Amino acid sequence: MLLEKGRIWKENSKVKHFRTRFLWMVCVLIIVMGAVACEEEALEPEPETEPGSYTDLTQPDHVVQNMLQCYKDRNVERYLELLYDPDYLFCYQEKDVEPGGEECLTLLFDYDVTRRIFLAAKGTPEGSDPALDGLDLFLADGSWAPVDSIGGEPCNGCMFTKRLYTISVTIGETIYMFSDDIALGIKPVDDNGVTRYKILRAIDLEH
Repeated sequence: MLLEKGRIWKENSKVKHFRTRFLWMVCVLIIVMGAVACEEEALEPEPETEPGSYTDLTQPDHVVQNMLQCYKDRNVERYLELLYDPDYLFCYQEKDVEPGGEECLTLLFDYDVTRRIFLAAKGTPEGSDPALDGLDLFLADGSWAPVDSIGGEPCNGCMFTKRLYTISVTIGETIYMFSDDIALGIKPVDDNGVTRYKILRAIDLEH
């Protein structure tokens, strides 16, 4: 969805999966996919911000809070701490899987893409990646429900939530906004006697 001066517009249905495909998508948004965009007045450079505080991950919603903070701080190492190693997967919507492509992406792939996105948002893109003038993540409020399995595997103490997400990307004077639903499955891990939650599965869903 695209927000311009209080009005909301639906974007082209193909403009999806920013989280894991942005670095490839942004190069063809206008030419190939015909993404909706809005021209704004010249934007001020993104101000430097002090690193925020992070929770201890002892409650399910701490995962969401820390993810939002990671995006604000562009902190990929903190982001990595949220993922259940080594079994974490990010999975696409079935209709968006390219022929012969992988339905789900591994922890290392997700980490590397997120690292590059954060570098781009800091103004220090890697290689030919585009620099970003703005990057914001929104996750709607929601509740957690206990589940006994994730991805078909037994999962003791695991929790599940489904929430609307919106990612706003600014490139020059153009703002792109991508919205859909995300399902998060989290798993408790023992950290020297303290239970902390990690993301075992992230699934992109059509809103």
